[in-house]
Amino acid sequence: MPFLTTRLSKHDLLEKVTTAIKACGWHYLVLFNHHPFRLRVFKEHEAYTIKLYIWRRRMGVAAQDRSTNFEFRLRVTSLSLNRNLEGKL
Repeated sequence: MPFLTTRLSKHDLLEKVTTAIKACGWHYLVLFNHHPFRLRVFKEHEAYTIKLYIWRRRMGVAAQDRSTNFEFRLRVTSLSLNRNLEGKL
């Protein structure tokens, strides 16, 4: 596996996230196009507002595995109920 030498920008990574959203059958609107990004994702009668933080995972001294040097992760840090498209919880 070749070593990835190009670092992706936050907007490049946002594009990967939105591609995954579409691949899962959801639609999205970008509400705020600066970091942290804000998205509205929706499908049928379900909708959520997401605040998306993207950061590069830093490697520790002991972790020198080059295959994970450019690993990015998404993590849910909080969850709150939002009203769906019909105004119901």
